[in-house]
Amino acid sequence: MQSIRKAPGPDKLSFGTVCLLWEWEKMRIDEIAKAVVRRGRHPAVWKRASMIVIRKPGKDNYTKLKVYHSNSLLSCMGKVVEKVVAELLAEEAERR
Repeated sequence: MQSIRKAPGPDKLSFGTVCLLWEWEKMRIDEIAKAVVRRGRHPAVWKRASMIVIRKPGKDNYTKLKVYHSNSLLSCMGKVVEKVVAELLAEEAERR
């Protein structure tokens, strides 16, 4: 699982929240992940990202673009489902 301290994506659902949901509704989240696999579609809302730009520390001149880096904040639920799918694909690859 990802760090619960990471920033949430555009849906504002953090990993801390996903962890709580997992404790309370593990079966429901499992069913959501299985439905994504069965349908072969990742919900569009989980594909959206928020981009933030951060200054690199200790630079002399912040008027140049190379002193910044960008972070893409993606949906935490989308990441959870992607991780489940990646594990399923790895297991299938090992079986074959």
